Amino acid sequence: MRKAIHAADLHVSRSEQQYSFAVFDELIELCRRNEVDLLLLAGDLFDSYPDAVALAPELREHAAALPEACRAVAIPGNHEELLRGEEPLETIDLGRIAWATGSPFQRYTVCGIDLFAVPFRSSYADYLTWEIPAAGEDPRIVMMHGTLAGMWFSGLEETEESTVAIDPDVFGRIGASYAALGHIHSAHTEELEGCTACYPGSARVWRRGENDLRAVQLLEFQGTALTRHERLTLTSAGRYRHLELPVGIDPGKVLTHVDEHVFDSADFVELALSGLIETQAQSAQLVRKLQHRLGPRVRRLEIDTEHLEPLSGFAALPLARHFLEHWNRRWQHAASPREKDLLLEARRNALTKIKHRVEGRR
Repeated sequence: MRKAIHAADLHVSRSEQQYSFAVFDELIELCRRNEVDLLLLAGDLFDSYPDAVALAPELREHAAALPEACRAVAIPGNHEELLRGEEPLETIDLGRIAWATGSPFQRYTVCGIDLFAVPFRSSYADYLTWEIPAAGEDPRIVMMHGTLAGMWFSGLEETEESTVAIDPDVFGRIGASYAALGHIHSAHTEELEGCTACYPGSARVWRRGENDLRAVQLLEFQGTALTRHERLTLTSAGRYRHLELPVGIDPGKVLTHVDEHVFDSADFVELALSGLIETQAQSAQLVRKLQHRLGPRVRRLEIDTEHLEPLSGFAALPLARHFLEHWNRRWQHAASPREKDLLLEARRNALTKIKHRVEGRR
């Protein structure tokens, strides 16, 4: 039996260096705990080329803790191309991690696994011309970075500038039983004519909207067959958490609705404030209080005030008071997250109409 761990899109960066390496260290510990033979890093190990140059020495030190029997291979992704210019990728030394920059692929035989590591490129359309050696008795893995053509990703907000299509036919041509993919930050696995194509999702929370727990994929092979693929959660990666906080007649009550103990120090928290408020100064004061209370407890805190609008005299309006009293009663008895979402939307719309009506009379 041979074991591998497949991870992708760690985005090690100078801006979040301590957090990035905490996740990387947990990844190494998972290799140790599961007695893994091979660690696959499927692109965007670094957030940019300058990050790779600056942080490669420290990454070598962390990678030295890999179990002696564990080999590691990384391919460049599209982010290693950012700000690279004409500088060569192959001069970056990752120590224990083999840096696969050869074109169109580099082949490794590791503990009875036949690995085809394909570095990121602007197009993979020439794959029909690749000289693929005949398959032997070892299981084959192909590692690539890009978007799998024809695969549908539920809920994906694709914001990448460099999206390169991968034709799944390349997996059959190589004879791979597993495709270790990177680039898509949400987890997705699909069976494609004998090949398990997998995106483990980003190994850390890199941007807003990455709601699920961050994870890597544990693989086990018996003979040429993939007999197990299981998600392993990265607890050090934290969570992305989005909360809408409805601001009412007394803005200070918002603070009582936030339980900072539910957040982890690695979390990326986005608070969306909505409602009417007397003045912009009151809004700014509320933001400062939230930052003071939550900022030190989480990795990253962003507060959105786009739907928090000033309206002088708002607190004295009978219409606003009556509406909010009725709305609060409904909110307390909301039976599901869906119902709460609908109530929040109704609240935003109603308060906007109240604001427009009052301003139209003035």
